[in-house]
Amino acid sequence: MGGGTLGSILVIGQGVFEVKVPLETLTLKVKTDNKMVDYCAEQFKRKHNLDVRGISRAITRLKNACDKAEETVIHISVDIKIDCLDQGIDFRATITRAKFEQLNMDFFRKCMEPVKKCLSNACMDASSVDDCCSLVLAGGSSRIPKVQELL
Repeated sequence: MGGGTLGSILVIGQGVFEVKVPLETLTLKVKTDNKMVDYCAEQFKRKHNLDVRGISRAITRLKNACDKAEETVIHISVDIKIDCLDQGIDFRATITRAKFEQLNMDFFRKCMEPVKKCLSNACMDASSVDDCCSLVLAGGSSRIPKVQELL
């Protein structure tokens, strides 16, 4: 997920962009792929009775696969395939958008905190966004349908 651009408000009018509330030192740096890595490691352990969490090479491979999968899973389900993850055993898993959202719901809710703070600092609320202006989402987090829905 993104690193913080979800926490700024710009007002756009008559060809002018006005920063209504500047981005404060906001560091979400939320990494949803860690939740996916934990989930995949748990699936591998449950299926093969092997715990790869202490094996740095296996975890690195899981992180890389989950990072790539995250880009796709926000739209559709994605298959994660890693040959020879541990002891010659391949790893296969399908992550659906619903599973991705379930794994990361706490992060998505956390994304709403800076948005609410920005609206408050701009003396606005959600209804005033509808009344006076359009909402333009920016940053990695904004591409996630569940984040859009929560906004």
